[in-house]
Amino acid sequence: CLQHRYGIPGMEDLFVPPADTESTVERGTVGFVHSEESFTAVDGPGIRYVVFLAGCGLRCVFCSNPDTWQLTNGVKTEADVLVKRILRKSNFFKSSGGGVTISGGDPLVQPDFSAAICRGVRAGGLTSCIATAGVGSDRAVDVLLKDD
Repeated sequence: CLQHRYGIPGMEDLFVPPADTESTVERGTVGFVHSEESFTAVDGPGIRYVVFLAGCGLRCVFCSNPDTWQLTNGVKTEADVLVKRILRKSNFFKSSGGGVTISGGDPLVQPDFSAAICRGVRAGGLTSCIATAGVGSDRAVDVLLKDD
């Protein structure tokens, strides 16, 4: 389960992916995306593409996105397919100094998937930002900072 895999408190009630997706989720090639916003100017520098991931165990009283708390509220998505979809609009984001922001939920719930997205969009010349409450294991943080 996510609590054991990433050591994130409060994650025991999150959906554990079905057995047929477990290995791809573990490798970060597949994750659970709640929604996407292709144009925003408030989630980082420049015009940004925001990916809202599913999954968060905090249950903050004033959460802006409580519908993202459960992984079951997300769509199983392949990282490379998502990156290709984002990069089709890369010139638009580059012209404003923008890029991609990964939010949620909390990206630390899916650190391998978040890192795969960041690597892909940076390889395509875009900037990447992570919007997180910072609650996660050392492993989750290490995975996201590994390439920086």
